[in-house]
Amino acid sequence: MEAANDIPILFATPKLWISGQRGEGLRDIWNSVRKGATKIIQRIKDTLGGPRAGPSPAVRGWLAEYGQLEIESIYACKKPVFSIIERIGNWVTQGKLKENMDRQGYEQMMHLYMIVRLKGQNGPTVKIE
Repeated sequence: MEAANDIPILFATPKLWISGQRGEGLRDIWNSVRKGATKIIQRIKDTLGGPRAGPSPAVRGWLAEYGQLEIESIYACKKPVFSIIERIGNWVTQGKLKENMDRQGYEQMMHLYMIVRLKGQNGPTVKIE
């Protein structure tokens, strides 16, 4: 059996499975889907399992980088939340946000954050939200 360009064809039927195959084959796609589903299931279990026992990964990373430095000063800050955010929140909660704000005596929502200055020769200033 020969091809149109006179090169002999060695196998009349192609192999259906090659064990050394690499790339985006069905096996790789299946493993990728299974790995993603496993992560999603674990996140759901973690969420339903209650509050986290320790700090979040972001906090652990921050502590690993700056945890050895002493705090020089902390400023507690606030600034008003954009009114469109308040209106969207009120719409999503079907008016409960405005009711709760009125009952608690708040005129508008505020965004709270801290500015922390750390000691050291090049002590960084960090905004914590």
